[in-house]
Amino acid sequence: MLKDVRSLFDLSLWKANAKRGDKFAQFRLGQCYSEGYLVEKDLETAFNWYLKSAEQGYSSAQFEVAMAYYLGDSVTYNLFEAEKWCRKAAEQGHVEAEMLMVHIASIFWFYEHKRAGYSENEKTKEYSEKQLYWLKKAAADGHPEALYQMGQEYICGVNVEEDVKKGVELIKLAARKGYEEACEDIEGSILLQSLAMKYEISLKQ
Repeated sequence: MLKDVRSLFDLSLWKANAKRGDKFAQFRLGQCYSEGYLVEKDLETAFNWYLKSAEQGYSSAQFEVAMAYYLGDSVTYNLFEAEKWCRKAAEQGHVEAEMLMVHIASIFWFYEHKRAGYSENEKTKEYSEKQLYWLKKAAADGHPEALYQMGQEYICGVNVEEDVKKGVELIKLAARKGYEEACEDIEGSILLQSLAMKYEISLKQ
């Protein structure tokens, strides 16, 4: 990740470029401080450099800012700020941000569902639609977790028309990408084995 910053000399160049407003250098400097690479680890300084880069539209930096707010690392936990920055990155096709949008929408759905006395309303419907939109987007862009979740949705006919064969193929694809839960299902899920037998689907990856 940081192989292009190999020495203190390289780091000094990144610092100089970052101070001149280079968004890529700002992002790389944020990574250095975040990981403690060639500098003392400092999450607050890392966040500040990520934010400078994010404000210039760099999607990877926008995702890091979103993650900081999502986890409460170096900044106060704020799901609204997390969603704001995450959406900016996701709309540029950042696949990890697309998947994070699914998780954020899920949390908003949970809080609204609880607030509404565990009943559905327009807000919960809105969050459900956001979850599905970003899940489909992340799956289309090859995110392993999204592929696995979409596979389950097709198998169960949840939010989409039931299509067992398509669902199994998505789970197989997630497994090929190394997603642990998909690999475990391919190897030992009795349900998946029985569905594969019923629909004559090979589980070989």
